[in-house]
Amino acid sequence: LVLWFTLIRRPGGDVMQYAALGYALFLASMAGFALGLAFQQGAFLPLAAGALSFLLSDALIAARLFADRQFPYMGDVIWATYILAQALIVTAVPVALAL
Repeated sequence: LVLWFTLIRRPGGDVMQYAALGYALFLASMAGFALGLAFQQGAFLPLAAGALSFLLSDALIAARLFADRQFPYMGDVIWATYILAQALIVTAVPVALAL
């Protein structure tokens, strides 16, 4: 919710920013669940880091689309955090299967 208010929300902006709020809350709950798993079982720390990175990546995309926020190399940061997130989330699959 804080990410949405600070990065994405733009008063008088596109109504789709509210759909982004719902999606952001969904991603935040996924990241929270992953953090909970990591606190219980340290082997899930890469999953939690990946979930947080994915949340950041999508928050930056929404900030660019709905609030016209930009910074140098924003696209590169989005791609880097997205790829990192996917790699970390995928590495959690063998850990989960081993448990």
